[in-house]
Amino acid sequence: MTIDNVIDPMVRPAFPQPAYPTAALPVATFDDAMQLHFNGELIDLKHFGPAHTAGDVAVFFRAHNAVHMGDVFTPGGYPFIDADNGGDIDGMIAFCRAVLAELDPDAIVIPGHGPISAYADLARYADMLESVRDRVAALVAEGASLEQVIAAQPTKEWDADYGDPLRMIDRAYATLAAGDTE
Repeated sequence: MTIDNVIDPMVRPAFPQPAYPTAALPVATFDDAMQLHFNGELIDLKHFGPAHTAGDVAVFFRAHNAVHMGDVFTPGGYPFIDADNGGDIDGMIAFCRAVLAELDPDAIVIPGHGPISAYADLARYADMLESVRDRVAALVAEGASLEQVIAAQPTKEWDADYGDPLRMIDRAYATLAAGDTE
């Protein structure tokens, strides 16, 4: 938030995201976790590492058995992994798995975009991310170019549910080709 960035959404031209003015910066920050008490409810904020960007946070509303995932979870489409600003396919997977570990199977999952979802929806999404990551990583290990990875259709069984895969494949390739595999 304190430095100028560029957002490259892949579906339209990249655009600048200037640093925020001092008055807009947060006055309370945390590295891994913070608890708040609001209206008689315990709210846990947890950062499980870079995922969509470098600063993703899951917000757990414990009394309501709910979590807000921000842009890490987009049940209606493939995610945008902002690789230019710390996002990473492996981080997306780790973040989703860490949230699932904190939830019970009846939890409500609130995405950054899309319909209110359930634990099973998030688990399926994490499975999709792992499947795509594994396929793209194997192709990258073989020396495949981005064009070859796209042609291999590593997302084909998920496309009916998540839509156009081009941006997802591109960003997964960008993070994996950079050597960010686990």
